[in-house]
Amino acid sequence: MERHLIEEPRGRARSTANETGTAAPLIPPRPTISKLQEVARGCRACPLWKTGTQTVFGEGSRRAKVVFVGEQPGNDEDLAGKPFVGPAGKLLDKALVEAGINRDEVYVTNTVKHFKWEPSGKRRIHKKPNAREIAACRPWLDAELGVLRPEVIVCLGATAAQALISKDFKVSQRRGEFVDSKLAGLVMATVHPSSILRAPDDETRHREMKKLISDLGNVAKAMRSLEVAEWEKHTSEAIARTRYHAEFKLLDVYFTTGKTYRYGHVTAAEVRALMNASSLGTYFNQVFKPQHEHVWPTRS
Repeated sequence: MERHLIEEPRGRARSTANETGTAAPLIPPRPTISKLQEVARGCRACPLWKTGTQTVFGEGSRRAKVVFVGEQPGNDEDLAGKPFVGPAGKLLDKALVEAGINRDEVYVTNTVKHFKWEPSGKRRIHKKPNAREIAACRPWLDAELGVLRPEVIVCLGATAAQALISKDFKVSQRRGEFVDSKLAGLVMATVHPSSILRAPDDETRHREMKKLISDLGNVAKAMRSLEVAEWEKHTSEAIARTRYHAEFKLLDVYFTTGKTYRYGHVTAAEVRALMNASSLGTYFNQVFKPQHEHVWPTRS
């Protein structure tokens, strides 16, 4: 566990909610990351605002295709007001470099935006957030994902994975694997970097670091694969072009309106049927679209 000196909380912005049990009423219409960051400073949807120094909101590229979601800010993040700047964040930075992912091009955030801790002498020891605290903070995370529309979401640790993927998800059994989710075309879970820092010896830390780099390497490979896929042009009045990512069963459809959507769990047979239809637009609307609930706006 992280152990740090206790610091007195700093002054906070005036809250617009008082432990309502959910941050949902605080989400502004037509949110942007900047608007969300500003409003979240005064969040009191759960009791954690009383012990956290400040709200620690997500941060990173507004054009990020990859979003990393951890559990909660630690002591260093709580004092700095920025996510993943402490020892675990530095370890994540190193793993990203080794995996070929630029930290400046991703977005990092947490499931819970306040630091939860318990005292041990003059130190603050990390304490896992409970289900009510996670639920209260969830609207912030949903709003972040809604604004960013990432192509990949990486859950760091069990808390994030069980909040976003499923309550019974076991990171130890399915780490590094892309799983079914309505949140993005590609969703993966791996360990939180802090777990590596808690390893009992250097050999274990080295081994676990290699595993984390391998998991993140799968993300980098997937992103490269999605980027190099070729578009197929069409003469349809509704659909301008499509591209199919067979390895991940994702179909991108670029409409003549100028918008691109990604459809998940699409088989090669479904793609062939769509491409061979006498009317691409009609078949898409009447047959293909009703069969696929997993759809995400994306970038062309």
